[in-house]
Amino acid sequence: MQVTALATAIAQDEQFMALVNTLQKASAGTHFSLEQVPQEARPVVIAALAHALSRPLVVITSRQDVASRLHDGLAAYLATGDELLLWPAHDALPYEQLPADPIAIAARLGTLNRLLSADDSGGLDGLVLVASARGLQGQTLPPAALREWRQILRLGDQLDFSETLSRWIAGGYEPVTAVEEPGQFSKRGGLIDVWPAGSAAPVRVELFGDEIDSLRPFDPVTQRSTSRLNEVIILPASELPLWHRDAALDQLQQLDQSTLRSEVREEWRRLLTLIERGETPPSPDFLAPYFSQEPAGLLDYLPPNALVIFDEPGAIQLAARQIEAQAAELQLSFEASGELPKGLLPPFHRWDTILAQLSSTVRLSFGQPSVAEATTALTFDRLGQPAAYAGRLPRVISDVAEYLRSGVRTVIVTEQAERLREILAEREITPHVALPAPPEPLPPLTLVQGGLHNGWLYEPAGQEYHQQTAPPETGPQHHLNPGALVVLTDHEIFGTVRVVRRASRRSSAQHQSFIRALVPGQYVVHLEHGIARYSGMITRTVGDGNTREFLTLEYAAGDRLYVPIDQTDRIAPYSGTGDDLPSLNRLGSQEWARTKHRVKRAVADMADELLALYAAREATPGHAFAPDNTWDRELEESFPYVETEDQLRAINEVKGDMEISRPMDRLVTGDVGFGKTEVAIRAAFKAVNDG
Repeated sequence: MQVTALATAIAQDEQFMALVNTLQKASAGTHFSLEQVPQEARPVVIAALAHALSRPLVVITSRQDVASRLHDGLAAYLATGDELLLWPAHDALPYEQLPADPIAIAARLGTLNRLLSADDSGGLDGLVLVASARGLQGQTLPPAALREWRQILRLGDQLDFSETLSRWIAGGYEPVTAVEEPGQFSKRGGLIDVWPAGSAAPVRVELFGDEIDSLRPFDPVTQRSTSRLNEVIILPASELPLWHRDAALDQLQQLDQSTLRSEVREEWRRLLTLIERGETPPSPDFLAPYFSQEPAGLLDYLPPNALVIFDEPGAIQLAARQIEAQAAELQLSFEASGELPKGLLPPFHRWDTILAQLSSTVRLSFGQPSVAEATTALTFDRLGQPAAYAGRLPRVISDVAEYLRSGVRTVIVTEQAERLREILAEREITPHVALPAPPEPLPPLTLVQGGLHNGWLYEPAGQEYHQQTAPPETGPQHHLNPGALVVLTDHEIFGTVRVVRRASRRSSAQHQSFIRALVPGQYVVHLEHGIARYSGMITRTVGDGNTREFLTLEYAAGDRLYVPIDQTDRIAPYSGTGDDLPSLNRLGSQEWARTKHRVKRAVADMADELLALYAAREATPGHAFAPDNTWDRELEESFPYVETEDQLRAINEVKGDMEISRPMDRLVTGDVGFGKTEVAIRAAFKAVNDG
């Protein structure tokens, strides 16, 4: 495991090396705590541990967003090519029947295969895996089932075509016309395109008779191959061992369906039919206990020498307990409303079970450990937080100059590297500009173009840093001795940090306009809960004693949902067709989830039909009309108006389509009087002129 210069600076500290030595000698079942490391500096300390220990590290956080942020921070300190994995948690809460995300499933299966492969060959040293409490509680494919199913295709191997495709379908793969996402395959003659779960790109398998002649990854958009492979690992596309469906069906059919509402009972029968046919259920998470006698989780793949790190164990335990409480509440609610049969096996691992499973590992807690568990305290108190400048650039330059004079190394990681380089140059300060990471050994001042969530500072053993309480205009906020290291980011310098966010379907201005225009009685749609009637704004005092505004949404059976004003991006206007008023959804039911699933399935079916139509169009030969002749030119010269630029482009594109041997697929649009008819007459005359 290699790390960047910033993590190396930590790894070479004497106090840190003593900490590492203690962890290396620790016996199984030992639990240590490290309370002095600030939150901002934990990614660099974890990276330094991965480098020094040469053993797998599993880092557990309270929530998935915290895990993602920690993963991003670790990526900045680990060298390119090192193994850093993020375990995605299930989107749905236990017992919620939400459609599975094929991308997340593929990522989880790829991670499981990596852990399993390393377990077979003993090569996991230095790997860092980040997971949330919800991620650990989720159930997945048992290691034995993954070993049993996975398949390796090698050049020169004999491949039974029909047997292989049947095997893939049993493993959850979907036959399609064109491969677009993980878990799909298509066949055309002697070619098979397949996108293996956990793979970054689909693979084209070319057969010569029954022999694999070539294996080539390709771009699903351009269909172009990028290289050649000697072998490809095919993993199942589902976290359910669907090939064990007979045993699962026996148990599921014995469940009491008498309490289900009629429409739900029909959905349940369709689900059982789907499983019987060997197809992947749309919401597989809550069925996992029925496909395996002992449902597995991520920890079943954990190597025995792994160091398990808890990032704030109190917050982790609280998050896990909340999930268990929500699951129990959902189960009771769904059973009472006839949404689920009674007595379903729990589709998640309880936190007590997870802690028992981890009790035989070496553990390290950042932050206050759980009160119920005794730990051995370790010491590493060399890290702190740098000054916060909030955009006061003269103050930043002044402190950087002071650090240079006093022998303190400074690294600035910023998205505005060129701007800061120019500002520093005005003060005759010349930094070493590095991309993507600072060199080793560290120069006195390094400017790195990039993004980090937070900065930190490090002072070597035998020295202490002192944070000054005076206003920042009176001098540096930290008095550091020579040999110290300060890492500054946009968070400290400008008070902001760039955050990667999903693109919103509506602009902020559009959404705020919609919220302001809401009137009581208007129908709206909540992303998670479905169609409701808006009944106004209210003010309520919440648990922390603060007063907040809420939108009140009315649902069927008199249920109400109070949406905080800062969460109104979850609400959209209802835009149904026709004069009939929409039916309100019921809170605590699966009505809305079923509606979304039906719409998603209908859209997918429509997309398949369009894809088949256009594939047939591409494959169908058309008439290639002859180039223009004298009669075509005479017709054009007879028109009384000079063509506009848009007209000329449309005419040339239409004629270009007509002169190739493929059916034309073009729509010419324009306002009244802008010359569409002249384009059409030219095309019609060209067709008649060619017979």
